[in-house]
Amino acid sequence: PVITNMATSVISPSVHFPVTLEYFSGSSNIVTNLLTWKAHATSGFTNFIIERSNDGINFTEIGSIAATVARCQLPFNFTDNLPLTGKNYYRLKITGADGASFYSEIKLIEKITSGFEITSVTNDQNNAVLILNSPKQQTVQMKLVSADGKLMYSQNNTIAAGHSQLNLPVKNMAKGVYTLIVYTNDAGLIIKRFVR
Repeated sequence: PVITNMATSVISPSVHFPVTLEYFSGSSNIVTNLLTWKAHATSGFTNFIIERSNDGINFTEIGSIAATVARCQLPFNFTDNLPLTGKNYYRLKITGADGASFYSEIKLIEKITSGFEITSVTNDQNNAVLILNSPKQQTVQMKLVSADGKLMYSQNNTIAAGHSQLNLPVKNMAKGVYTLIVYTNDAGLIIKRFVR
């Protein structure tokens, strides 16, 4: 065997973190991802930084919560309103009152797809033009939601196998960011955001 690391780690039984994580979990709520956790703190403020990654290695901060000891007696939740397409890895960076930090375990939330793709969304004067790719002919349910959560469009559409085009009427809709949600007939879910 080849020894590649001669460093010695010392763990002191007297070290005590002022905060401990009791649990950390995640779930998908169709469009958004919901993270919940519970922590126990013994002093000062605790800072929770929520981090997300698409590969489980490189994480970026997407939110933070600072809490008192009293607040830590209740569960926390954080909603990711703009999850990534496909796999979303989440973790918490927890910093106690003494300045020491540690990370939670990593949670994976993945949207189910089934070969159905929305390859692009473009706008003309009256429509949002969808370019679709479907492995088979199928009827899908499409919903269009505005940035403030209002349902703007809901309809079942029959999609041909292969590449196809579909126009969604957006002529009377205000400028802004919209979320298109597609439910395929084999329990798949596709989410696509575009700017009107």
